[in-house]
Amino acid sequence: MRNITTTMCAFALALAWAAAPVFAQTTPQKAEDKADRIEQKTEGKADTAGDKLERAWDKTKAKAREARDKITGSDDGRRADAAVRDAQTALRDQGHDPGPIDGIMGPRTSAALRDFQQKENLTVTGQLDAETRARLETGAPSASPATQDKAGNTPSQRQ
Repeated sequence: MRNITTTMCAFALALAWAAAPVFAQTTPQKAEDKADRIEQKTEGKADTAGDKLERAWDKTKAKAREARDKITGSDDGRRADAAVRDAQTALRDQGHDPGPIDGIMGPRTSAALRDFQQKENLTVTGQLDAETRARLETGAPSASPATQDKAGNTPSQRQ
C-alpha cells in the first residue's frame, strides 16, 4: 500500500511539473490580452476626460469674460478700455487728475470723475455713466478753482 501511495504522489508531482510551464505560458498571454483591453477602454475614457476638461476650461473663461464685461459695462473689454482712456484724457484736459492715461478705472480716475461730477452738478458716483460721458465729450471745460473768483464766477461771467 505504501508503494502505491508513493507512486501516486510521484505521478501527481510529475504531472504538476510537466503542466506548470504550459500554465505559465498561457497565463501571461491572458494577462496581456486583459491588459490590452483595459488600456483600450481607459484610453477612450482619457480622451473623453480631456475633452471634458477642455470644455470646462472654455466655459470658465467665457464666464470670466462675461463678469468682466458686466463690471466694465461693455460687451468688448477693449472698447471699455478705450472709453476709460478717452474719459481720462478729457478729465486731464479739463484740469482734473485721473492719474496715468491707461484705460483702467482705478481709484485716481474714480476720484477725478467724482470731482468732475460734483463741479458739473451731476450725480456723484465716481463711475463713467452715460450722462458723465456725454458731458465729458462736449469738451466744455469746467472752470478750475484757479480761474474762479471768490463768488465762483469765471472771467467770462465777471464782465
